[in-house]
Amino acid sequence: MLDTFHPYERPAIEYVNVETNIDTVGRLQVVIRDRQTQQSKRVDNLNSILSLEKRWTDRLHREIGLLRDQIVDEGRKENITSKTREELESILIDILDTNRISCNERKSKHPNYVIRSSYMQYAMLNYYEFDMLVDQFLGV
Repeated sequence: MLDTFHPYERPAIEYVNVETNIDTVGRLQVVIRDRQTQQSKRVDNLNSILSLEKRWTDRLHREIGLLRDQIVDEGRKENITSKTREELESILIDILDTNRISCNERKSKHPNYVIRSSYMQYAMLNYYEFDMLVDQFLGV
């Protein structure tokens, strides 16, 4: 039990990074990495006991759908016809970053905020994913 995280006694959130990336066949997945330089036994045990990466990857796709709906709603509020694509990209980055920060601040209060934050970080750094979100923002 010394090499295991526990929700009440030894929570993992302080010691791990939750990341979204693409697997070898091009699907988005959630990966839990130790903040130390190497993967620790505690993180390995966390995955083997709770199967968090698999369960969170399944939830990730629902969260992406909800986030895209939110982006479409935000796009409707903007006067997109009078703005350049670069201006809209900047607005979308602000929306994603503001939401990501909000999720990070409240991640212990909502179980999917860790996943959402991870995806928003990924989308801001991945050109292809960000371009798809911009298209959604534009209502394309």
